Amino acid sequence: MITEINQTSRSAASVSQLNARHEAIMLRLLDGVTPRQVSAEFFITESSLSLLRSSTVWKQVEASLRDERRQVHQNRLNGLADKAITALEQTVVDIDPRVKLQSAREILNRTGFNPAIKVEQELVGNINLYLPKHFQTQTQDAEFTDITGDTSDAANTD
Repeated sequence: MITEINQTSRSAASVSQLNARHEAIMLRLLDGVTPRQVSAEFFITESSLSLLRSSTVWKQVEASLRDERRQVHQNRLNGLADKAITALEQTVVDIDPRVKLQSAREILNRTGFNPAIKVEQELVGNINLYLPKHFQTQTQDAEFTDITGDTSDAANTD
């Protein structure tokens, strides 16, 4: 236990300089490996790893490694952008109208034209409207009055 504390204090004191082993630990952590697994892999205690990770030198080097990796991935994605655009162009001329529509939406969304595309369908059929009974008699009475000019028959029908 005492030797572990001494080793921990030595590692915390030597954090002013990081070696290749520390960088390998950082890379494993950046790969998504858990601290427990990294501790077992590199034969150090989790508390030692925690102390290393809390030092300012570690944080600076880890941030620079993370930025380097992000830049490498960004460059790879930028290289693939032309191929992705070509593939998307090919889907716009696809035979399937659903694929064409989805591709067109994707292109417009990516270029800032958030489209409100609506697919219109033609409705074929009849719509029958029926008037209520009481409305029909009132309408017929009004038509009778307009034709004959006589209001006495219209009053007698009620």
